[in-house]
Formats: sequence, structure tokens, C-alpha cells
Amino acid sequence: KRAGKIAHKAFLADGSSDPRRAFAESLVKVLKTDGRILIYHAPFERDRMRYLAETYPDLAPALLAAIERMVDLLPIAREHYYHREMRGSWSLKSVLPTIAPELAYDDMDVANGGMAQAAFAEILDRQTRPKRRAALRKALLDYCERDTWAMVEIARFFMNGSGTEPCQPSAWVATTVDLPEKRLTRGQVGTIVEELSSEVVLVEFADLNGVAYAITPVSVSRLMELNHEPAKAA
Repeated sequence: KRAGKIAHKAFLADGSSDPRRAFAESLVKVLKTDGRILIYHAPFERDRMRYLAETYPDLAPALLAAIERMVDLLPIAREHYYHREMRGSWSLKSVLPTIAPELAYDDMDVANGGMAQAAFAEILDRQTRPKRRAALRKALLDYCERDTWAMVEIARFFMNGSGTEPCQPSAWVATTVDLPEKRLTRGQVGTIVEELSSEVVLVEFADLNGVAYAITPVSVSRLMELNHEPAKAA
């Protein structure tokens, strides 16, 4: 960000040579030496940057220092935000449309990671025509820019402390008894999605990867509230 303006920077190899060194140098130049680096699912990014640091020892100090400045937005989202349209997924593609609908990926020629890999593979194919290759490059760069804006908008959203349906601490619950009719056992953790009545709530149960395996009404008498903060002294 310069003079109050946000600028997008991108690196996309053309496939003519090994891009690793050029990419690492570009990354170091853009990240500089101060400021937080916003990431969504930091373990993957850290792993790749450590690999580059091992491959190019002269760039290692800058790359490793950058890793220490990373802020992962994914665990923040998992702990403090939920919207029913996410349908049990905290992936970037699921969270972003609930926060900034105008930035959803539905209108893009390259709309997800799988499509991005396929597009890049086609760019590298020597039989791909120049016009097609140029179109694919543009689509990939547009996709990357959308990811950048996603980080900006999600960070702004959390910093402002506002939202459509944020998940408050009281929304996290666990079953207190076995519920065989719902294929749930005692102690399974879920998130209250909606209050159906004073006695029944709609609860979504998801695994550690944020993938929902059950969305079902549950009596509040069969649930206990989970608290993430220490109890206040009486």
C-alpha cells in the first residue's frame, strides 16, 4: 500500500525456463522487510517459502524473515465467523462470497485452483496457439488478483468487527448425549446456524477441515455451550 492506495503485484512464469529463482527474487522484492503478510492457509505458503530458502541460500534470510510476518486468516475465520451459505466449508471460495459478494469467483474464466493448474498446463503446452495462451495468461492473472482482493476484504471485515452472521462464542456447542437417530454421539462439536424456536436450534457439525457431515435440528436440552475464554471470577 502506497500513499493510501493498494497495488496488486503478480508473478506468472511463461514456461520458457525454470521460474523458481526469478519468482523468489520477485517475492523478496515485493514483500520488503516490514509489515504483516496476510495468508489464507499459511502452512502451504510457509512450506513453499522454506523450500525456496533451502534452494537459494542467499535469499534465505529474507524469505525466512517473511515467514515470521505471516498472519493466517483461515484460523481466524474458523474461530470467529460463520455464514449458512458457507455450508460447512471455510475455504476462501466459500467465505469470500458471504463477506464481499461482488468478489465471488463465479464470473471468472479461471475460478478455482484446479482450473488454474489446468490453465497453466495448457500455457506450457507447445501446441497451444499464441492467442489462446495470451487469453489463459490474462485469466490466470485476473484470478490471482481476485485472490489478492479477497485477502484485503476479509482482513477489513474482521478488523471492522462487523458481519452478516458472525459466529459468537455461544454459538459453539457440543452434544451431551448420544443421538443415534441423527447418527451423532455424545461430545460432537457443532455450530448453531439458526434458532428454530426457543427449544430447538439448527446445528451444523463439521470435521477439523471444516467439511460439514451433518446439519440437523437439535433440542437445546441436549446441547452444552462451549466457551473459549477462561471463566470470570465470581
